[in-house]
Parts: sequence; C-alpha cells; structure tokens
Amino acid sequence: MPRLLRPTINLETKLRVLLRTLGEAFLDDVVKMAAEQRCLGTIVRQKQEALAGLLGCDPGEINYDHDPPLGARKKIFVDGRHVEYEPRANDPEFLFARALAAHRLKTNVRGDHGQHPDRVLIKKNRRLEEREQEKLGLRKPKPKARMRGASRWPPKGSRPLKGKSRW
Repeated sequence: MPRLLRPTINLETKLRVLLRTLGEAFLDDVVKMAAEQRCLGTIVRQKQEALAGLLGCDPGEINYDHDPPLGARKKIFVDGRHVEYEPRANDPEFLFARALAAHRLKTNVRGDHGQHPDRVLIKKNRRLEEREQEKLGLRKPKPKARMRGASRWPPKGSRPLKGKSRW
C-alpha cells in the first residue's frame, strides 16, 4: 500500500512550535501579529537562532520532529485510500523542534524517556496493520520462513533403503 507523502511544514506551524519550545506566552497573538506584518520567515529565523543558541548548535541544524512518528499514527482511509493521519501530520501540538543530533538519536537509537526508537515503533505498527489486513482477508498471509538446513530426509517421494529404519 503506498504511503502518504510527508506534507511540508508551513512557516506559521514552525513559528508555533518554536515559540512553544522556547516557552513563550501568547502564541496566537505573536503568530497573528507576524502574519499581519508579513514577517513570518524573519521571526522563524530569529527564533531558530535563539533555540540554536540554547541547544548549542547551528540554526540550520534545527529539525522538526513528529512525535509520535507519522508511521506509528492512526491512518484515516477514504474509499480504500490513505488520506490523513490522526492526529494530523503537521499539528503543532505533536511537533517538536530539536537539534539534528538529538533528532537522529530519537529516530534511530532510543526514543524519549527510554522508549523504543521511532523506526522500531513504525515497524511494529506496520506489522500489526499487516496482521489486521490478513484477518480481514485484504492480504494473503506471508509464507512462514523455513529454518536453514531443515530439509527433509529422506527426500519426499523416495523410499527408505531395505533393511534400514528411519530414526
């Protein structure tokens, strides 16, 4: 089944995430004022620089992390097509601004607070979805893997030698 493309995070959402991460108050007022003055990009860059100074990295190394990851979120289907995630992909409440190194660590090595990394959560969720589809009859079950070296002896269809017994 094809995956839904990851939507681009717009400037307003980035600003909301950065302001929440920095602990700013009155997010709606700041975003509304920036949108009226048409300076969203400038304020986003300023806030990225401020956050990068706190995290000790370059402003270009600020990444926006989906938590929970998109692959582990509930998927909404319409007419058999995947159209949306629950919660929505770019919901500012489920996005976090992190340094590049911290984002890679959370994605590949270990998650927040000792949980599994994001890639493991996604794989587990995909496996559960496949089992559910098999139960509903939408997908054929995968063939069971055979153990290495577990061939039949004697080969199927052959007769045992006379006077010999099988173990």
